[in-house]
Amino acid sequence: MNGEVISIEKVAEDIFIRDFLIKHGIDTVWTSGAYDSNLGIWRWLSTGGEASYLNWAAGQPIANDPSQRIQFKNSLFNYGWSVAPISTQNHYICGATGEPVPQPTPTPPPTVPLPTTTISE
Repeated sequence: MNGEVISIEKVAEDIFIRDFLIKHGIDTVWTSGAYDSNLGIWRWLSTGGEASYLNWAAGQPIANDPSQRIQFKNSLFNYGWSVAPISTQNHYICGATGEPVPQPTPTPPPTVPLPTTTISE
């Protein structure tokens, strides 16, 4: 199975990520959102698609800058999105893509013959 940094394309996905962050006490995570200066839009690098659903925190984005990425922020930003330089250290969440990797079949433990005792009369 392959994975890519998340894109958030629907309100339900946004709520799911917010609840995940709260449950696990995580402050901020990267998304795959980036500004495409050629087209003048925000897009998801993981899918290549335009970021048509956006949940910017108040005052965000502070710049439409291709060197910045969308991050999902903590309660300081009311769980909205902000931008930060790509050099900023954050957690990230990957979503699974493609077919699952087959798991090996467990090998049963070897059988060891039990010693036998013969009783003679």
